[in-house]
Amino acid sequence: YPEHRHQGDEVPAVVFWRAPGGDRENDLQGYAGKENPVIELTIYATAVDMRRQVADECISVMANTTRFTSLLPDPPYDDYDDETRIYERVLQFSVWY
Repeated sequence: YPEHRHQGDEVPAVVFWRAPGGDRENDLQGYAGKENPVIELTIYATAVDMRRQVADECISVMANTTRFTSLLPDPPYDDYDDETRIYERVLQFSVWY
């Protein structure tokens, strides 16, 4: 899903969006023609193992794409919502293109 997932939508699900941060890269000549946005993926699942599996698949896709380069500079962080019983894992990728 781009940007958000409606409560009640089926899980597992992945929400992606361009997070604040990242820059247009400059060098001594000015704009270098590269951007470095932060792309955030939030994985929702009803079980820890499913959350881990989907997150691992997302990391693999981001690492193996040929359209851009991405790094996962920080470890993912996890959350759990007692009310909905949904597990979350957030991945923030530094993307270069």
